[in-house]
Amino acid sequence: MAQPYIESRRAAKRELAILAKDFELLHIPGVKELIETATDYHKAHNKLMAIYNREYLS
Repeated sequence: MAQPYIESRRAAKRELAILAKDFELLHIPGVKELIETATDYHKAHNKLMAIYNREYLS
């Protein structure tokens, strides 16, 4: 699978950070690291939503 351009990776990380901030996930251990190391937006998005479900909906 081809690596995305650096600009698109930056944009994905920016969007993930906004999502985490909106859902108040930034204080949870591992979320910032997940955003910083994300290589695939959709996988990282799914992980963030799983964290949200675990923290707020269970």
